[in-house]
Formats: sequence, C-alpha cells, structure tokens
Amino acid sequence: MDKLKKVKAAAPMPATEEKIVDNSMKLYAYLVCISGLATYPDNTRMFRHKNLSLTKIKEATGITDKTAKLYLFYLEKNGLIFYKGEKQIPSNFHRSDFDTFKEYRLEALKVSSEVWKQRNKFEKNGVYHIPRPHPYTPVPEITLDRLNKDFQITELEMDLYLLLCLYRDKCVKYEQSYKLMTYENIRDILNLKKDSSTDASIFRALSFLSNLGLIQFSIGYTCNSKLAKIPVFKIEEVNYYIQKPVIEFDTKELMTETDIQEIKERIKNGFLKL
Repeated sequence: MDKLKKVKAAAPMPATEEKIVDNSMKLYAYLVCISGLATYPDNTRMFRHKNLSLTKIKEATGITDKTAKLYLFYLEKNGLIFYKGEKQIPSNFHRSDFDTFKEYRLEALKVSSEVWKQRNKFEKNGVYHIPRPHPYTPVPEITLDRLNKDFQITELEMDLYLLLCLYRDKCVKYEQSYKLMTYENIRDILNLKKDSSTDASIFRALSFLSNLGLIQFSIGYTCNSKLAKIPVFKIEEVNYYIQKPVIEFDTKELMTETDIQEIKERIKNGFLKL
C-alpha cells in the first residue's frame, strides 16, 4: 500500500523548491488550516478577509503585522493564493522593476499595507482561494497547526521539513533509499548563504525536527577527492505526525521571582560558587 495514502486530514503543501523558498510556508500553512473547502472550483480552499486577524496570526505563528501583510502579498503575487474581490494587488508591480531585492521589499511593504487597508475597510467579505498546489505533498493539518502554535517553528525549519517531505514522497514513489545530504546540498536547494552560521542553523533545524519525532537522521562524514572530511546527514525516516506531547503544567511549578533573583545573584558573583 502506498504510504502517501495513510495521511488523514491532510493539507496539500507545495512540493517544489521554488514555491517553498520564495514564500512564507509558515503563513501559508496557517491560512490552509483556517480555510474551508470551496464549492467551486474543485480541490480549492477558501477563506474571507474577515477571517484574517493580525492578532491571531501573530499568536499562532509569531509573524508580526507588517510582515504578515507582506507575506500575504508574496503568496498572491506568486500565485499560491488568489483574491476574488475588487481590491487587487497591482498587476504592474514586478521584481524586475527594482535594482535590488531590498528596494523591491520596501516598496512591497508599502503596497501590501495599502491593499490590506483597502480590503479591511471596503471588502471584509472578500474571498481568498487557495488552489491545490501542483505538485503537492500531503501534511496533516494537525501537524502544521502544532508546528506553528505549539512550537513556533521558524521559516527555515518549516522549509526544511517540507523539503524532506518532498524527498520522502519521491523515495516512496520510486522505491529508492535516502541518499546522503551535505550542508552544501541543503543550502543550494533552499537558496541559503554559504557561511558557518547558516550551517549551524541547518543543524539546529534538523535537531529540532528530530526532537519532535518528525525525522530520524544520523550525522557523519565522508571524504572528498582531496581526502578532506565533509559532514553529511543520513535521513532515515520522515514522519507526518509530531511525537512530542505538550503537557499542561500547574502554574505553581513556575519559577518565582525569588528563584530568578537567586540565579542572577549566582551569575553575578560567579556561577560556580556555592
């Protein structure tokens, strides 16, 4: 039986590197989870502008108000979401019209804020459609929801997880085994800068996903043609469901102000002193 068919209540997430890298998958996942199925066209989800609360978006994802408007603008501009009301984003606004991405982003911030303001004022019932991406990978809505709300997943962590889901789908479909990955492989796919801090972020992201039970991996090394050691990752499994529970503790177990002050005093006076 195809393992891909075992996923229940799955959200169709983009399965191309370009769509994953060029858009906020954190916001996209949030929007997919709050949307319902549209009666037309088929395989399309929908929500209304009045369903968008910047306060709720920030609580659920950590994305600030200005950034949420900007990310929604990018999702529309890149064709992952379509707005059906009159207050459309400018059709003549293109990245190629700007010398640098920074200039494009600054202007996009202004445009996205104005478009949001107009929709908020005149088109509360304006409809957004989320067509099923092609190709797509199915990820349980409960997983996406928990990644945002419970664990405040970063964009890198979300992108990396979706990348690995995409890779898992490919390996399952063609009955292939997972191959070794290097930092360079991951940087190239996700269009990340080549530096030690990026590699450290990648390792932290892999460790985070592993801690949640979403992936299993081993770390090791291989040698290049010059016999230099190169760190590699061996993906052993990619899972759809989070294994780590979120426990509701009694507030009595929280650190008190006295506890905090005692620790601060120990740090101030030399942490190892008893």
